[in-house]
Amino acid sequence: MAVIQANGLRHFYRREGNRRLPTLVLAHPIGFDHGLWDAVMPALTQQFHVMRYDLRGHGASEATCEPCSVRLLADDAIALLRSLEIERFCFAGTSLGALVGLQLALDLPDRMTALVVANASAKLPLPAEEWNRRIALANASGPQAFLTGMKERMFSADFRETDDPRFHSLIESFMAMDAHAYAAAMPALRDANLLPQLAQVRVSTMVVAGESDAAVPRDHSAAMASGIRGAVLTVLPGGHLSAVESPDAFASAVGSFCAR
Repeated sequence: MAVIQANGLRHFYRREGNRRLPTLVLAHPIGFDHGLWDAVMPALTQQFHVMRYDLRGHGASEATCEPCSVRLLADDAIALLRSLEIERFCFAGTSLGALVGLQLALDLPDRMTALVVANASAKLPLPAEEWNRRIALANASGPQAFLTGMKERMFSADFRETDDPRFHSLIESFMAMDAHAYAAAMPALRDANLLPQLAQVRVSTMVVAGESDAAVPRDHSAAMASGIRGAVLTVLPGGHLSAVESPDAFASAVGSFCAR
């Protein structure tokens, strides 16, 4: 575990596994941190040298008052990769982290060897007015104001009803997030529209959808896969966080696809 300055702020990251193996970069969704990937790490580090990090304002990475955009988060990732001297890499992201990966595929097509876009929509259907209401509520009340809805959107009913320690750990991570940092991350989802650029993606891409994903309908994932030339669609059991609810299947799919 380490901290490094990149793009003008402090980023927390972890590098795990044999550095002689191909590098896989992991980026998490809004409201969580790099710990979201814990369940897939034992399998992924058998095939990859894994670098996972906390997005700005999340986990132990520094927060700013500046509203985030996918462009800004991608610039953070580019600066982090440069600072860590990572030249070639696979990338797997979930939700907001997946949109960062899409932007990186457009920016660094000669350096990214494969892309996994999990549980994400290139353009979310929620109106800007509703996003603005949520941003104001987050600033005023913090993540706790969204806890009930977050559980329903992020996790399948079956997973919510279990006593899985991963569920409780992620809830604690969500609740620990700074109110203003959470609010500052929301504009990235509000303003994201990568639909026009999908046809420009030249990196081999796998789109992962959750069978019971309440946050991103499966048809959004299918549309993204059809919009990216040569992309494949993989549907896994569970809700919005496939790497959490189906870790073995997720790690196997990522490993097989990126190893091609």
